[in-house]
Amino acid sequence: MSAPALAVIGMACRFPASHDLNAFWSLLVAGGDAIHDIPADRWNLDALRLAHGGGTLPKLALRGGWLDRVRDFDPTFFRISPREARVMDPKQRLALEVAHEALQDAGLAPAATPDRVGGCFMGTAQSEYLQRFFWRMEIGGEDADRFVGGGNDPSFVCGRISARFGLSGPSVNVNTACSTSLVAVHQAARAIQSGECEWALAGGVAIIESPEHSLTMNNFGLLSADSRCAAFDASGKGYVRAEGCGVVVLKRLDLAQADGDRIYAVVRGTAVNHIGRTDNVVVPTSESQARLLRSALAVGEVAPQTVDYVEAHGTGTTVGDPIEFHALREVFGEGRTTPLTLGSLKTNVGHMEVAAGIGSFIKTALCLHHRQHVAHLHLSSPNPGLQPTMPHRFPRALEPWPQTTGPRRAAVNSFGLAGTNAAAILEEAPAPRDLPVAARDHEIFTLSAYGEA
Repeated sequence: MSAPALAVIGMACRFPASHDLNAFWSLLVAGGDAIHDIPADRWNLDALRLAHGGGTLPKLALRGGWLDRVRDFDPTFFRISPREARVMDPKQRLALEVAHEALQDAGLAPAATPDRVGGCFMGTAQSEYLQRFFWRMEIGGEDADRFVGGGNDPSFVCGRISARFGLSGPSVNVNTACSTSLVAVHQAARAIQSGECEWALAGGVAIIESPEHSLTMNNFGLLSADSRCAAFDASGKGYVRAEGCGVVVLKRLDLAQADGDRIYAVVRGTAVNHIGRTDNVVVPTSESQARLLRSALAVGEVAPQTVDYVEAHGTGTTVGDPIEFHALREVFGEGRTTPLTLGSLKTNVGHMEVAAGIGSFIKTALCLHHRQHVAHLHLSSPNPGLQPTMPHRFPRALEPWPQTTGPRRAAVNSFGLAGTNAAAILEEAPAPRDLPVAARDHEIFTLSAYGEA
């Protein structure tokens, strides 16, 4: 028996070169590449050079999918004092803003949410902000005692959202590395389907708060030499880091239709698994990824041949891309008469790590809503590891999403470095209605959150 289908009734985001949902869709439609140099006000690069022996910092550690204006925040709107806001991890600030905008987009009044019990499931990683704050010696005893703990504890991301917007259902923070935010979507879906809550916020937030992690990954050879995610291309030998925040509002499809909600897309099924026994937990397996996709399809009672598109994890790595492609071929290739369309958001904005899954989810929901495929970038010569092949294609420009015998359907993949995989099966809304995205109703207040080192 399939689980009840869910409706995506609200979405909001801050992604590289995309300050809101409309800007994000415009970036995708234009085939935009959001990778650029680090913002000048983010870190003191001269101090970093001195800390690393006075040499030249690797360029590929300083290029990425950066957010603009990460210091902007209106604390009083969220009933937070400027003093407390000053020591809050910027991920908490950003998550509050984007959650608020997602609720607006769904037509829910953030200060007076409906009587139906709401939940909150957010993906986030540990805070690197606290270490940098103390390193700059910008806080003292009383601030540290009162505000620093909660301001930098990852559990407060969901806690602050639930408290601010009156969500009395489950409030759960998630961290499974790169699959984190799609795991959060899965947990939100399961909570709604089990009756723990009647609707939920789900998403993830990532900010590159310290350069040290980028430098470490560069030393390990994980970052792309040309600062691009060339997913499924022969040149793909690493990825570029990015940051962002995305939040969606999920609700049971029957309730959303009864309430007259605007529906971006329908969630037919989700699944989470792990690669299982292995000597190297960071190396994925096609077998576990294929099991994952079959589980998500089974939850929604969806036949694999009816899936038109896969939004791949697609980091652009020598090992990972072929493994993912082999799993897709095993699940979707048999009996396929029309090519499976493939794409990866990482080619546009980079790898947002714990927020990557929600970025892919939002992209796919928008493509279903607009009935269009957007360009997959940085593909010139397919990775030779994509063999044996299956009927597939990568869109090179904006194009219509053709309808076949049934509703348009897509799969979204997300895999974690420690072996946790997540997938979702999305379907176009039964009767989409175009409504304007709600305008932001709070002012912006700039904090000196990233002062000079």
